[in-house]
Amino acid sequence: MVLLRIGDEPDYGMAFSVGAGVFLVQLAFSLLWLRRARYGPFEWVWRCLTWWRVVPNSRG
Repeated sequence: MVLLRIGDEPDYGMAFSVGAGVFLVQLAFSLLWLRRARYGPFEWVWRCLTWWRVVPNSRG
């Protein structure tokens, strides 16, 4: 890929930048999600599937 300059030579700076960017996006999403919800999105889906009913997820 030209955008990420993936080739024969490893580019550790780019790898670190992409990893840090993904981490920050996940951190922001989880903070926003967990302000309103009791469980994370995948945990909530898993609970609904294993209990065979929709489990309430709001903090209210």
